[in-house]
Amino acid sequence: MTADDPNDLAGLPDDELLRRIREGDSQAEDALFRLYYDRIVSYARRRMNLRLQQAEPASDIAQSAMKSVLLGIPAQQFDVARGETLWPLLVTIVLNKIRDRARKYSGPRRNLAKQDRLENYSLLAAGEGAHSQVELDDLIQHLLAGFPPRRRRIMELLLEGHRTGEIARQVGVSERTVYNTHQQAKDSLAELLSRQGGLSS
Repeated sequence: MTADDPNDLAGLPDDELLRRIREGDSQAEDALFRLYYDRIVSYARRRMNLRLQQAEPASDIAQSAMKSVLLGIPAQQFDVARGETLWPLLVTIVLNKIRDRARKYSGPRRNLAKQDRLENYSLLAAGEGAHSQVELDDLIQHLLAGFPPRRRRIMELLLEGHRTGEIARQVGVSERTVYNTHQQAKDSLAELLSRQGGLSS
């Protein structure tokens, strides 16, 4: 156990923090928590509808996600290569927790906002074979993670059902940029789905 201030560990890469956590360094745990907690809260809040946020705040989702990771690191359940970060893993964990909470609180009632968003995902992937909504949701999130912030925002608005002209005005781009972004996403998703199909065959 070290006596380092977690603020002094803030500049360490994720793989080094994980190594220290496995050695029992509680300050490294604090540093990792500080590094990602606020970012996870912000991300979860953007992914949760108002009804779900009223039932369970984004901060609870973030704490649960960080707890899962911190418990899994000593057991070798999670790892990152040198130069990589835990963020993609955290995004996956947060999305899974949001999905679980949505099912818990919606019960038999249909969550229209979520259903509409997933239907838009299905339209984006039309013609690319049979995939479950959960699979498409995960693939879309993986796809958007690689987009620059402005193009990611364009795709989020498209998937929420906004029209091209409205998106162009909100984001401050041309309608052609919105169209080209949509086409790029469709092509990238088709490649992801094709690759996934090849791996599962």
